[in-house]
Amino acid sequence: MEISPSLLNSKIHEFEKNVTLLDKHNIQEIHIDVMDGCFVKDQANGPKLIKDIRPLTNLHFDIHLMINQPELKIQNYLNVGANNISFHIEATNDATFVADQIKSAQIEVGVALSPSTPVHALDSILSYVDRVLVMTANPGRPEGHFYKETINKIAELNSIRKTKDMNFIIQADGKIDDNAAELLSKNGCDNIVVGGFIYSFSDPEVQIEKLKKSILK
Repeated sequence: MEISPSLLNSKIHEFEKNVTLLDKHNIQEIHIDVMDGCFVKDQANGPKLIKDIRPLTNLHFDIHLMINQPELKIQNYLNVGANNISFHIEATNDATFVADQIKSAQIEVGVALSPSTPVHALDSILSYVDRVLVMTANPGRPEGHFYKETINKIAELNSIRKTKDMNFIIQADGKIDDNAAELLSKNGCDNIVVGGFIYSFSDPEVQIEKLKKSILK
């Protein structure tokens, strides 16, 4: 299972230092949350910021759009250097259009599910996507907690993937610590987004190693 540290929980002015740390631990991808103040209450990381930091690293940019009506705004994010863009199924009435726009830019497509959204909400789009992002905490709420029941979604998606011979990546995001990482790994998760568990401590390297050990259990 891969680890995608979240840019939201790191300090922008320390971005290059953080990238060096991630390279040291063979991290391949960084997760960048985009918030519009509507789909979620906060605002963060617009296209200009993402474009500005793109030259600073070769890490894959995994962009998570927490925005309403992504079909109206997706063009703003197709030229910022993204390797993957995930949008919320709850935020659009035209998921296929959004997916097509992303694919046409040679970017991998991800679709995100909030904790209360069932997996069958993806029935019409699952064959289009390269990644499914399962929110394990409510999006955009720093005071939230890990919903253990979302592990069932991970297992369900893993079962669908095997039964239908699909190849999408299963990613989890939201209040993930080393204990949650172990459970997610055992249920078929391929990638975890981790922010506070790394950056809220004085020694992020120790936290990364804790995650790696939990994944190997």
